[in-house]
Amino acid sequence: MKKRIFIIILILLLVGIGYVYASDQGWLPKNAPKLPIKNLPKISTDSASLNTIQKNAGSGLSTLSERAQELGENAKNALQTGIQVDSEQPVHERVIEYGQYVYCKQVVEEFEKNIISPTPTP
Repeated sequence: MKKRIFIIILILLLVGIGYVYASDQGWLPKNAPKLPIKNLPKISTDSASLNTIQKNAGSGLSTLSERAQELGENAKNALQTGIQVDSEQPVHERVIEYGQYVYCKQVVEEFEKNIISPTPTP
């Protein structure tokens, strides 16, 4: 159900984007309604405002990078305490084992669901 809704929304979005693009390129007939983009903010291009924007962005990015490093360290600490990984095993083998684990887990969950509430047979 959710997948169908997502596909419908995606199709409508693509049709809308195509309509706007065709309208901008002049491919639509003259009497077709156009979708003008209104109320766009004016962007100042003087060097003083651009310099202030660069300074503000630089300080914001440095703060963001510090927070990202802290988050990475915290995540690393949390994963190291929760999961013990065999570092000698190659990554591709660990990925295959994890995929097998997830598959088996799903099979067991489906089996348990069918045992707990079996579907009636006619």
